[in-house]
Amino acid sequence: TYNESTELLAKTITACKNMKYPDKNKVHIYLCDDGNRLEMKELAKKLEINYLTRTSNRNSKAGNYNHALPHLHSPYIATFAADMCPTENFLMVTVPYFLKSKEKMGFVQLPQSFNNPDIFQLRFGLTDKIPFEQDYFYHVIQSAKNSTNSTIYCGTNAVLSREALDKTNGFALNTITEDIATGMLIESKGYQGVAISDIEAYGTAVDDLSRFVKQRSRWGRGCIQILKNYKILFNKELSVRQKMDYMSSISYWFFGVKRMLYLIIPLLFSLFGFVIIEGNIMLFMGLFFPTYLIKRFALDLLDNKKRSSTWNKIYELSIAPIMAKEVLKELFGFGSTKFEVTSKDKTTYKMTKTNRDLLLVELKELFAKYNISFAALVLHQDWEGEEQTA
Repeated sequence: TYNESTELLAKTITACKNMKYPDKNKVHIYLCDDGNRLEMKELAKKLEINYLTRTSNRNSKAGNYNHALPHLHSPYIATFAADMCPTENFLMVTVPYFLKSKEKMGFVQLPQSFNNPDIFQLRFGLTDKIPFEQDYFYHVIQSAKNSTNSTIYCGTNAVLSREALDKTNGFALNTITEDIATGMLIESKGYQGVAISDIEAYGTAVDDLSRFVKQRSRWGRGCIQILKNYKILFNKELSVRQKMDYMSSISYWFFGVKRMLYLIIPLLFSLFGFVIIEGNIMLFMGLFFPTYLIKRFALDLLDNKKRSSTWNKIYELSIAPIMAKEVLKELFGFGSTKFEVTSKDKTTYKMTKTNRDLLLVELKELFAKYNISFAALVLHQDWEGEEQTA
């Protein structure tokens, strides 16, 4: 924890205390407070768990974890984000993988699941009609990564081997996505990373655009930092398949650049006559429709309703201008290295003026860059819900 409320932490700690285990004396719970707050120390004392803090925030979350490691003596370590409440069966599901596996088990990762809808499910009333935005990653991509031992450790809802962590000198530094780098280093040391689909922890999803963008920007920037600081392609301890899979995971975060190109290219043709793709209509239809049908229906069917091709594009497009800017800034050395915590203390069910303006500012900058009159885009909306006009 860094700045979350005592009410939120109390729920998480209580859930941790309620976890089942054959010998509860072997379960030790630590509240790692990087905010050095008296109320957190009092909360830990009240709930009868261990409390750890430090006087500086050096290396952010990774530094917080590494500060805790010398105080821990158990062979397995479970990590939870401040809002992630494990079910009573969490340890009973995860720990057996370490005891029964023939491989050297490095970590077991469970999905992140949430007790509230994501921002698009919420705003459009589609909670039961479209899959949760992160389901595809946790239930399809992660499961596929098991076969190449390139499973991603996501920082929460996971159990790690202390032996494996000692081999990597603790949690990875020099990136604000220390979890992904830590998992990669563990796997590079010959330990197995495993993702399973059992949902045994629930948290709070961000439900407004500003926090959603802040969270995704941090993830994207952190992956670019891993690309620059950990030299994946030159890591001799990673197999070729592992390198390919991790590079694929990192390259995903350039989706903002890709989406912006998709938006700009038609404008270049419409306004300036630039021809990017040349071909007749029959060739276009012959290439476009089979591809579209396969991606739109076949993949959605094979992914067991964990992904919507249409909504996936909408999610990405909504934050594309900001993500393109943040990722490119980080790539070329102009990004911020500051770790910013995404607040999840309160869920807001109103779209604020700030969230609306967030994208409008980016659009204005884009339009100005390409000398397009922003007067052509008129958007007015009463977000309080009484009257909506566009």
